[in-house]
Amino acid sequence: MDFEEIAVLINQAAVERKGRPLKDVERLVLKGSWENKTYSAMATPTVGYTEDYLKKDVGPKLWQFLTDLVDTDRRGIRVTKRNIQNVLQTWAAQGLVEPPKADEVPPSSPEPSAAPAANPPVLVVRDSPRIDLADGGGRDAELAQIERWILAERCRTVVLWGLPGVGKTTLAAAIAAAIGPQVDQCGYLALPPDITDEVGLASILHWLDPGALNLSPQAAVDWVLDQLEQRQVLLILDDMEQLFETQQLLGTYRANTKALQRLFYQGAERHHQSCLVWVSREKPADLSQVQGPRVQECALGELVAEAVRPLLQPAAAPGTGPEAWTDLVDRYGSHPLVLRGIGAILRDMYQGQPKSLLQAHDLVVPMVVQRTFTQALERLLAEEWAILYGLALAQEPMARDDLIAILQPAPEDGVVQSVLGRGWVVSLPVDGGGLMLSLRPIVQTLVLERLHQELVAELEAESLGWLQRLPLITMTAREVVQERQRAAMLMPLSDELRRRYPTEGALAAKGDRLLKALSSLANQPGYGASNLIHLCHYLGLGLSGADFSQLAICQGDLRQVSLQGANFSQAQFSDTAFATALGRDPVAAFSPASAPDHHRYLATGDHEGRLLLWDLRRGKLVWMFDEDQSRGVRSLAFSPQGDLLAVGTETGQIWLWPVGTTYQTDVLNRHQVAVGALAFSPDGSQLASGDDSGQLYLWEVASGVSQGSLEGHHGPIHSLAYGAEGDRLVSGGDDQRACLWQTRDRTLLQSFQARSTASLRTAGFLADPNDPACPPIPFAAGCRPYRLWPLAPVAAT
Repeated sequence: MDFEEIAVLINQAAVERKGRPLKDVERLVLKGSWENKTYSAMATPTVGYTEDYLKKDVGPKLWQFLTDLVDTDRRGIRVTKRNIQNVLQTWAAQGLVEPPKADEVPPSSPEPSAAPAANPPVLVVRDSPRIDLADGGGRDAELAQIERWILAERCRTVVLWGLPGVGKTTLAAAIAAAIGPQVDQCGYLALPPDITDEVGLASILHWLDPGALNLSPQAAVDWVLDQLEQRQVLLILDDMEQLFETQQLLGTYRANTKALQRLFYQGAERHHQSCLVWVSREKPADLSQVQGPRVQECALGELVAEAVRPLLQPAAAPGTGPEAWTDLVDRYGSHPLVLRGIGAILRDMYQGQPKSLLQAHDLVVPMVVQRTFTQALERLLAEEWAILYGLALAQEPMARDDLIAILQPAPEDGVVQSVLGRGWVVSLPVDGGGLMLSLRPIVQTLVLERLHQELVAELEAESLGWLQRLPLITMTAREVVQERQRAAMLMPLSDELRRRYPTEGALAAKGDRLLKALSSLANQPGYGASNLIHLCHYLGLGLSGADFSQLAICQGDLRQVSLQGANFSQAQFSDTAFATALGRDPVAAFSPASAPDHHRYLATGDHEGRLLLWDLRRGKLVWMFDEDQSRGVRSLAFSPQGDLLAVGTETGQIWLWPVGTTYQTDVLNRHQVAVGALAFSPDGSQLASGDDSGQLYLWEVASGVSQGSLEGHHGPIHSLAYGAEGDRLVSGGDDQRACLWQTRDRTLLQSFQARSTASLRTAGFLADPNDPACPPIPFAAGCRPYRLWPLAPVAAT
């Protein structure tokens, strides 16, 4: 006989002789012992019991209970964990369990769907999870909220969901303890991995009424809903994710759980006075269809700051300050399972010293976290893994639209919604709509480890799957992020290849085979070519003569790669960085700090007329102009709003470029020689320009009309600066002269002539660091020796 047959006989004998069936925890130990499992193996995180509880409490009581059942005539037979199969097989074969008497069988129901009264179910609803609630799990706020929903707002359905180990079952036990005494009946049912409609609904029927008839699953749902109407019941159903298919979109119900799906749906929609609390690692996909005032969800996230310390305090050395907890949480997050694992590592490996743990180069992942999270992550689809891989490689939060755009092929909306409902991705709304997505540190570490294994396998097989779908380096990201990306995946892959191919010849041959594998990706979008270029560069493998024709070169960094003789005919380049060395006499200008963050730019120019515009926030070259090399760039200035760039050229023209466009609005023609200095007034309405002949002009920006000249210099002008009010202008030139001007009527207020032994290099306005309220002082500065000369309406000192 197999275990299930034995279990039915034991349940039957237990009801007849002891007045009750086996408890679910007793059945857990019985089945585990039948399969020769240790108590430790039985006490998995999903069942909610400790090894000590099963070994020292449940086990001894169960063996005595079974001994009383099988040794009815006191022959000295004893049931133990070691002899359980032999004793129970012999007992069943000898017919020591009697069939129920005829007068004990209830009469048949006249309904077609009804059958005789059910045998006690194999799966039993108990009062609550067997969990110690001494510490409360740091979920007092969530418990109060759920109590209010159930008792005050009369919610019919509450969905409690979150990552494994976040404290869902502990909170469920607290709900049962707080609300159970206030309702007619309270029960807790943990759904096993092999749950079916028949087993699940039979256990609920038996819990609601031990004398209930056997019903078909669909009829059982209607009967249960009737009971929920007639009395106030609280039923907590844990491990709801067991109803769903693995490696399918979120909330895809298994074929043999359709009736339980109907119980969830009808329990939320149909009017009744009870409450069903569904506890799940994943958010049910159909929750949004029934959500309303009496259907609520509680998504358990990480713990609040005050709940963290009790989990870590026992593991720390005496005298550990609060800043240590803050640093640990900043690095590891505040997920309860993670914190308990970190506490154990802190105690066992670092003598309770958080600083020692924090100095570890890599993130330390507790074994229990790695095992639990990895098992849960295996439920994901390949398309969902692509999203996790993309976020892990990004090394910083990404906008949802940016992430979707970078993945090849782009995931469908249903896949994005599915992965968000699993809880692994952190999503935060942003102003103006959209979401910023990221991974928690521990999750990112585990995802990168899995991706590393996948990529190593691809490189070994010389096939490009994920290497074609994901960029290892994102050239549109900031430079500091690119460095983290190189350290996260590119360098470990290079190290692994060097380990597997230790000689230069073997490594070069491997590189050649990988590059030849690119030919199968011709005319396909993706990142395979760029990733292999990066990999070969880090390995020191030459790319001269390599064939990249008809390939997509996307997110590639070619700035330091030698590609002499490489074939790029009909290659499609996008988001790729090339060497952009500036020519002779480069000039540069930053957009003002007062400009919006998304309008912070750096402009550069050189004698060849090459003009480049860089996005400072992303470290990305966004625009390049080099069509007119006869007009070298001599000076640059941004308007105060950062939206207009003035360019002074070698020929004397001044170009006004709206930042972010590819056309110029105005060309200012008045200077005859190179324009070496430019400055906008504080309100952006006026532009001052000075050239190599000493000519200084004022311009109305809106119309491009000259407002006149200021006469005072006899050599090239190199410095221009407006005062804060915009009515004064300082100029400095190679004639070692500095001038203070009144711009309203274009009059000279003060001039200063440096001595012949000094060299005047710049002029402007200087704020008093000791008195911020004092208006900035006009000044000139030079060297030989270094001097600072204040300018005032009186004689300079």
